Amino acid sequence: MFTLSAISFMSVAAREEETLGDDAFLNFMADSFQVFRFPLLTLIIDYLHFEDEGFFVLALMLNVLFYASLIEIMISLISAQKRF
Repeated sequence: MFTLSAISFMSVAAREEETLGDDAFLNFMADSFQVFRFPLLTLIIDYLHFEDEGFFVLALMLNVLFYASLIEIMISLISAQKRF
């Protein structure tokens, strides 16, 4: 999750500087950054208009932890159902 989030973050930065090019994977990753921004960055920063880069990175890392935990819970639930 961290790697995908970092790649998508760097892809958005490259797109904003117009240096991304026509690479389909990197354009897809730049488009998927909206998924990695949710829920903390989308709900808190856009609502409260924070401009601090440190808070942005911290919220992005918390989103990564949220998604990693969510995936881990889903995998454990699926594996528990397969046992029975």
